[in-house]
Parts: sequence; C-alpha cells; structure tokens
Amino acid sequence: DGYAIVRGVDSTVGVAISDGFQPPRSWNGFMAPKDFKNVHLDTHHYQVFDDAFKTFTIDQHVKLACSLPKDRLSGVDKPLIVGEWSGAMTDCAKYLNGCGRGARFDNSYPSGKPSGACGARSTGSSSKLSAQQKKDTRRYI
Repeated sequence: DGYAIVRGVDSTVGVAISDGFQPPRSWNGFMAPKDFKNVHLDTHHYQVFDDAFKTFTIDQHVKLACSLPKDRLSGVDKPLIVGEWSGAMTDCAKYLNGCGRGARFDNSYPSGKPSGACGARSTGSSSKLSAQQKKDTRRYI
C-alpha cells in the first residue's frame, strides 16, 4: 500500500496515482478526498495509440485536445495532474511501441490498416520534418 507507506513517512506530501489510461472520472470515489488526504490523479493524453486517430486531420487533433478540459478533465473528485502529453500525432517515433514493433500509422505494427507513411516522423529529430509538419505540430502543442 503505497499511500500508507508515504503517509508513514510524511503526512503532508502529495501522493499521485495513475489513471491507468482510464477516463479520470472513472476514479471518482476511489481514494476519495474525505478519506485520503492530498491524493492527486495523474493522467496522460495521447492521440496515437488507437487506430481511430490515424486518419485525423490537424484540425481534428487540435479540436480534440481543446475539448479535453470540458469533456475529459472536468468532474473529477480529486486534484488532477496532466503529467505527460506529446505533440505527436502518429505513433511513428522509433521504439514508441517497443523495439522492432513498428507503427500503426504505416501498418508496420501488428494491427490496423495503413493511413500514411512514417517517413521523417520516425527519425527522432524534428529537423527532418517538413515545414508543414512543423507548423502542424506547433499548432497542436
């Protein structure tokens, strides 16, 4: 019990728990603030690990990101930390899905249908992205 261990050392320090990639509201009632002090829920948002995102336009990516506060991050019963996010709009980054596992975006990952070629997105350097890809990434972030 990590909470009890932390509380045994310091009763004031915050304790962060992961949302386990579940909607933050699904954790309402678990470690509720009335019974557990200073507990924060850590959530991560990515638009790359589901085939549904592969064909999104930049406008769709931006719209979804901007809807997060209202649609996904509100109504949570404990303080929420968006602990990690990315400007990536594909899963093309080298090793993102594991060593030698490929990407959903170009169908080299063992699921889904291709929607594009990874190209410069898989090199690990933004310097190789096209001017439009850089512009889109800046807009998304």
